[in-house]
Amino acid sequence: MAVLWLRFLTEINSKTEEAPAELLENPDTAKALKILERSAYTEGQLIAYDRFWDAVYRERVFYDDGFKKGKIEGRDEGRAEGLSEGMEKGEDKANRENARRMKADGMPAEQIAKYTGLSIEAINSL
Repeated sequence: MAVLWLRFLTEINSKTEEAPAELLENPDTAKALKILERSAYTEGQLIAYDRFWDAVYRERVFYDDGFKKGKIEGRDEGRAEGLSEGMEKGEDKANRENARRMKADGMPAEQIAKYTGLSIEAINSL
């Protein structure tokens, strides 16, 4: 660790444009580099820098909120569609079962179609 700090103290100066990867990978020296970078800004640059990161943060919050809202809406829509589809399948299954019973009791296909809403072809195939 002492070697990294020595490198930091000897290699980083006002002319440094890019820090060595080893210094950026270490959490302590990376933090020191960020502090050093901020201290090099003029007051106007620092205000612009802060505004930039505030805007990035706000956009991220808006994005996350929109994503969560979209996810919830999508889930609700999917549930509603699934429920509707399930109800339709359940009604169809019940109609077919009732039609089977009616057919077994000798009821005419036309009358079964009237009560179940099934086609005569569907009733004859049961």
